[in-house]
Amino acid sequence: MRTGYTLVEVLVVLAILAMLAAVVLPRTTRIPVARGLPLVTALQKEQAKAAQTGRSVRVSFRGNRLLYANDEVEIYKLGEGEKLQIEGAGQEGYLGAVPAVVFHGDGTMTMARWRFARDDGVHLIRFSPFSNRIVVERE
Repeated sequence: MRTGYTLVEVLVVLAILAMLAAVVLPRTTRIPVARGLPLVTALQKEQAKAAQTGRSVRVSFRGNRLLYANDEVEIYKLGEGEKLQIEGAGQEGYLGAVPAVVFHGDGTMTMARWRFARDDGVHLIRFSPFSNRIVVERE
């Protein structure tokens, strides 16, 4: 009678552990700050709307206070003590709106970085077209 494990058994166990890590780690590495930011919640709703309808939604920033979807619908108004800086935005678009990010109907998005300052600190909001996620980090 032989004791020990075969190579196949060890590889099967490693494969199962790798699959569990792939499922568990992304959930534990998410930054919980995003849940507390109404701005990010509004952006996630627009991203979901674009994916559900199959149509692109362009979010723009106007008047240093308002975020608009497709230059029509106000989706968020900055409160007192809140400031938003869109990095790399130099050109104004339609009606003086600064184009910020586009959520495409296929679930992808344009790359962008925003700095969102409020009373509890400065948050860096990154729109990642590679993972199709909105990532929030404290600065």
